[in-house]
Amino acid sequence: MVPGAFAEVFRSIHGPSIAILQAGQINTGGCDDFSALIPIAKSHGAWVHVDGAVGLWAQAWPGKRSLTTGVGLADSWATDGHKWLQTPYDCGYAIVREELAHRRAMTIAASYLPLAAEGERDPSHYVPELSRRARGFPTWSMIKHLGRDGVAALIDRNCDAAGVFAGKLEAEPGIEIVNRVVLNQVIVRFGSGMNADDADNLTKQTIARLQQDGTAFAAGASGGTGM
Repeated sequence: MVPGAFAEVFRSIHGPSIAILQAGQINTGGCDDFSALIPIAKSHGAWVHVDGAVGLWAQAWPGKRSLTTGVGLADSWATDGHKWLQTPYDCGYAIVREELAHRRAMTIAASYLPLAAEGERDPSHYVPELSRRARGFPTWSMIKHLGRDGVAALIDRNCDAAGVFAGKLEAEPGIEIVNRVVLNQVIVRFGSGMNADDADNLTKQTIARLQQDGTAFAAGASGGTGM
């Protein structure tokens, strides 16, 4: 987001508002300027949520931590364990600064649900599900196994591999890297020098060949075809 445009939008808003900022955009890896944007939102009384499915993990590796400077000023954050922490697919985490606000949004009451005793934490008051598997166990297991240093090293190696991948591909004629590789996302476009339609078709054909081969998995992204 552009801070000036962000501030301009708030001048036209009246009433409650939520600003959702990005830490590690899923295709590009880009991060918003939290240090500039969050104070603007806060000055207008907005709740600030950070979608950090990928990029919030940058906080774990000193070499990438500057990408998310100021992210701690937000009110809530979301990230995924099934990406860099390598937990089962549906492991995700919501972190909310105000425990009461979180609980008020999620608590479900019904006559057949037992009441929590005074001082007891009822897990169902913090998630939208009443029935779910124990996602906390694989999360604990991975953190216990890797430790702080192991998580940081995993992120470092993964980001380094993305940079190497982008460099080798970009050196090949007819291949273009269309994002600034800041985390572990590399957007590749085939047919540089061709017209847009032909380049898009060649990229789609290349993705199909890679998927058919099975050695590596690639997928397309909209907004100018890439993989």
